[in-house]
Amino acid sequence: MTVQKQTNSQKTALSEAKQALLKKRLKGQGRDSAKPAPIPRQTYSGPMPLSFAQERLWFLEQFQPDSTAYNLMSTYRLTGELNAPALEQSLNEVVDRHEILRTTFSTVRGEPVQVIAPSLRIPLPVISLCDVPAPEREAEAKRVISQHKHWQFDLAQGPLLRVTLLQMGQADYIFCLV
Repeated sequence: MTVQKQTNSQKTALSEAKQALLKKRLKGQGRDSAKPAPIPRQTYSGPMPLSFAQERLWFLEQFQPDSTAYNLMSTYRLTGELNAPALEQSLNEVVDRHEILRTTFSTVRGEPVQVIAPSLRIPLPVISLCDVPAPEREAEAKRVISQHKHWQFDLAQGPLLRVTLLQMGQADYIFCLV
């Protein structure tokens, strides 16, 4: 069954009231189409204490500074055309909206505190593995991913987020988020 036929059969399964509401919403009616107001940024006076999870991370970094045990990595296979600059811009929009992604840790009078940067730009380096022979490409990608996972973060300097895009082929990518 084609997508169009499936969609039409789903529409006809709706009650008349729900079909009317669907038509309104598809035309941009039925909801306030005005863009919602952005959430205002918080203003802070003085240092902010760490959360319990942040405190644990800070303590472990003090106790064992060379550890990468808390580095969490996710990888995503992306296939098809990819606009890397748009991906980088989107990532930075997310960073701009979420303070925790701009947060580092500092010490004030011997106590750890959060430092929230007003803005932060995360670069998206693109590593092309297209020139690596096809049989060796996956192994090289695993090596690069492993290397990225084990790079240390500086909790005082930041950023505490690292991304990399591996280009495996013409329309084949691996997006790494640590």
